Amino acid sequence: MNYDFIDYRADVQFIIHAINLHGEDLVGAEVGVFRAESFCTILQNCPNVKKLYGIDSWQPYTDYVGAMPMEVDQKSIELVEIQALHNIKWSGEVERGEILKTTSKEAANKFDDESLDFVFLDAYIDYESTLSDLNTWYSKVAPGGLFAGHDWNSPTVQEAVQQFRHNNSIEQNISCYGDTWIWKKYA
Repeated sequence: MNYDFIDYRADVQFIIHAINLHGEDLVGAEVGVFRAESFCTILQNCPNVKKLYGIDSWQPYTDYVGAMPMEVDQKSIELVEIQALHNIKWSGEVERGEILKTTSKEAANKFDDESLDFVFLDAYIDYESTLSDLNTWYSKVAPGGLFAGHDWNSPTVQEAVQQFRHNNSIEQNISCYGDTWIWKKYA
């Protein structure tokens, strides 16, 4: 029996409807897989996704939730990776997903510009890392594609997203709900 991610309260849950309404045979990427809960939620809830790439290096890191640093050491991150691969294996959707165990920038180099129908960013929440992922992945989304992410309730994520939109003269509406943000990319 497979794990059930249909009604799972994953980070991506509030944009599942947008992915489902976006078309057929979609190819997307999630940057920051962690335990693969959002990854599996997309695969089980979006039958229109032909291929989903998950990008995570599963390396120790320090991130900030509020003012407090969150340390994830080698022992902890190894367990997280094992859980992610286990969740994917037992999601029943392993054939539509592919994990790229590498950094965000290295993974982005494997994709042509405008080759993805959607990207969901859910990695670090510090300003510099968030802005770097925005700059790295936006060009990979095809015109008309969806660009989205998590942790909108983090002031550093909001600041990075707003600065990125300003720097790139992006005026399309952005929708923010349940700690998730999304907009449709236009040419």
